[in-house]
Formats: sequence, structure tokens, C-alpha cells
Amino acid sequence: MFTIFLLALSAVFAWLAADAWRLRGGSRLPSAQLLKLRGQTADHLSLEEQRKRQDYDEKKLTGNTNAMFLVFAVLCIGFLAAGLHQLLG
Repeated sequence: MFTIFLLALSAVFAWLAADAWRLRGGSRLPSAQLLKLRGQTADHLSLEEQRKRQDYDEKKLTGNTNAMFLVFAVLCIGFLAAGLHQLLG
């Protein structure tokens, strides 16, 4: 029973690692839409300032996804190794 629990935890952390890998780049919400959600306008901001705010918002919302991927991947491998050791040993 403990082996199944370890393997299930490994599967959960594998899914979380895959999700963190998927989130680490790509689809970014345009800064004008983020400002609209806050009830602000982008008319007075330069493109550089909009990019800075967009990068800040992205880091604030998702955190450091590269570090999250590494943590989840290490936990996945650890639980998988423990489950296999329990199963075979």
C-alpha cells in the first residue's frame, strides 16, 4: 500500500513538473489588457514601461517557474526511486 502511495505521489509531482515546464514561457497577456483589468489605461506609458510592467506582472503571478520545475522534478524522481526501491526491495 505504501508503494502505491509513493508511486501516486511521483505521478502527481510529474504532472506538476510538466505544468511548470509548460508555464515557463510563451503566452503572455498583453500589458494593455492587464491595465484594463485594473481599470487603468496604457496611453501615457511608453512601450518600454509597458514591457517592464508586463515582466513584473508575469513574475508576480507565476513566480520563478524554472525553480518550480526543478523542485517538482526532483521530488518526482525521489518518490519514484523510493517507490521502485520499495517495490523491488
